[in-house]
Amino acid sequence: MTGTFDKYLRAKVSGIPSDVFEANKKLVDSISSIPDPTYGLMNSTPFKEKGADWNKKLNDMLVNVIIGKNSIEDWDKFVKSYKDDPSFQQHVKETSDFFKEKNKK
Repeated sequence: MTGTFDKYLRAKVSGIPSDVFEANKKLVDSISSIPDPTYGLMNSTPFKEKGADWNKKLNDMLVNVIIGKNSIEDWDKFVKSYKDDPSFQQHVKETSDFFKEKNKK
């Protein structure tokens, strides 16, 4: 049936023993019970402009470090470049402000 959501889809693997599948389902349930603190936050102006590019660069770097194409030192330089980027700093500030406003009591 199309259009249905199965939260256990990633817990299933062809030929998986039922006890392992049940353990995976418990893991999915425990993870999905953790609330996402960013839920309901607006995207910052810099993220609207550069977010797709930032995400692509981040994912590319993660993969390259994992497969050994880049070193941990390269990762550290990458993180520093984000921290030094004025647009990223503005994104962090705006997101923090949105979070604080959302959680005011």
